[in-house]
Amino acid sequence: MKEQVRHVDILDHARGIAVLSVFVFHCFGTTFGGDNLPWDGWVRSFALHKYLVTPSFMTLLPAIWGWAGVSIFFVVSGFCIHMSFQQQGQQWGNFFIRRFFRIYPPYLASILFCELLKNKAMLYGTNGSAQWLTHLLLIHNYGSNTFMGINPVFWSIAIEVQLYLIYPLLIAFAIRLGWRRAVVITAIFELSTRSFQGLAAVTGCGATSLGHFFGILSSSPLGYWFSWSIGAFIADAVLHGKPMPMAKVSPVMWLILAIETSLIKPLAPLSFILFSLATAAAISRTLNGNVSKISLPKAFLTALRQTGIWSYSIYLLHFPLLRIFMCCVTAIRDDIYNYPIAFFLICLLTGVPIVLFSAFWYKLFELPGIAWGKSLIRTRLAIQTYTGRQPA
Repeated sequence: MKEQVRHVDILDHARGIAVLSVFVFHCFGTTFGGDNLPWDGWVRSFALHKYLVTPSFMTLLPAIWGWAGVSIFFVVSGFCIHMSFQQQGQQWGNFFIRRFFRIYPPYLASILFCELLKNKAMLYGTNGSAQWLTHLLLIHNYGSNTFMGINPVFWSIAIEVQLYLIYPLLIAFAIRLGWRRAVVITAIFELSTRSFQGLAAVTGCGATSLGHFFGILSSSPLGYWFSWSIGAFIADAVLHGKPMPMAKVSPVMWLILAIETSLIKPLAPLSFILFSLATAAAISRTLNGNVSKISLPKAFLTALRQTGIWSYSIYLLHFPLLRIFMCCVTAIRDDIYNYPIAFFLICLLTGVPIVLFSAFWYKLFELPGIAWGKSLIRTRLAIQTYTGRQPA
């Protein structure tokens, strides 16, 4: 059994950037009670408004795109999952064991943690058996009442796990049709669901039976399939020494398109996939050596990489902890909302204890979970060797 997997340091840095982006996004939403510009017809309005679009809001406006960190996570996940699967023997049983013990123990612990904090942290939809059951089964992304329930970041965990479940289908497409055609198929699924989302936003057809059907698809892994599989495509090129996909394409171009489309209602759903393409292009160009070296302090890069290593725990915990800190600050100074820049900076400073607590969480739940998975695989391999069965 192969356990050593090639480690690509740039991916840890990408995870660090992703989780910090999401954290900044939630700090922004916590500060202003809203995390985006209002719509004025088909476009976002930049007009100042005393209740939301204030001068302070406009000063911190770039933070509204922090949600794109989820796009980064999906691309990086696709890359890492495919690389590890290919280098660890291509055994589906072992693959799913690794994934379960890597994801589920810290996720389950974080659900229990949120339940303990639900009153103080004012978390969403924490009451009811439906919330618990759907979250425990990781199917809460299919219900409008459970999608953002318990902890609003959990929706992406459900989709991530479901992407693992259809990963064998992606591999089957790639073997039969080649990676480029396989990725085109995933792009058709994601583009179709996102295009319909944009159409529904301006026509109201989302209330029809066809609209409900596409609504389910957009909340399923098929609605994020391309954003994930493009990472696997890049990993396959690395493994087989093939030319890097998108290595000649500037990520800045995709980044600009992503920001522009996010400001236009019928095109806004496409911004997720465009941010994913920007991420894929950046990773490809970096691995291909097509980027000029940027001199950054070693301490900063080390901290960013370590943040990336802890990013799963940070992602699971940061929102409820941020809400707790917010409640503490407002209890001390109830007029803090009158000073949004100061409040935003205070929210950012909470990142220090959040990261430290997440590092503890990583050692308490993530590392043991990984160890349990490896132990089970070794036991499974020993049984297979003893019985003479071929590994599945």
